[in-house]
Amino acid sequence: MVSLNLLAGVLFMVDASQAFAAGPPADHHAIGQSFRDCAVSCPEMVVIPPGKFTIGSSTSEGGRGSDENSQQQVTIAYALAVGKYPVTPGEFAAFVQDTGRILGPCEHWDGNAFRIEEGIYWNNVFHQNDRHPVVCVNWDDAQAYVQWLSRKTGKSY
Repeated sequence: MVSLNLLAGVLFMVDASQAFAAGPPADHHAIGQSFRDCAVSCPEMVVIPPGKFTIGSSTSEGGRGSDENSQQQVTIAYALAVGKYPVTPGEFAAFVQDTGRILGPCEHWDGNAFRIEEGIYWNNVFHQNDRHPVVCVNWDDAQAYVQWLSRKTGKSY
């Protein structure tokens, strides 16, 4: 199962062409400020400053797969907004209802292979409520969600 953490969170680009010393970026959101681009069904976002982080797994990490990338440092040279929390089933339901998208059953790794869980879907799994992270969402569904969110808000996610 893939948690729609929106693959490290929903991202929204903040105009970095304006210096923060001169005030907040064009979107009128300062670093550390939380906001939503719409009142209903939009995820809560928070603006983070430019910075560096390490991505990937150490080559000495136990259980590391041969398909995993080695560690490397990534620099983001501009402020951006990320989802403050994982996308919830409630937020995702608004997308499904609005678009009529039909999602397949859950698929999970059983230690040897991916396995389909017939009868278990993103909206009926693990006794979740609208505050939990949405699960059983694949890459294509996640991409469709952020495209829908971009159309809905006029922002680039």
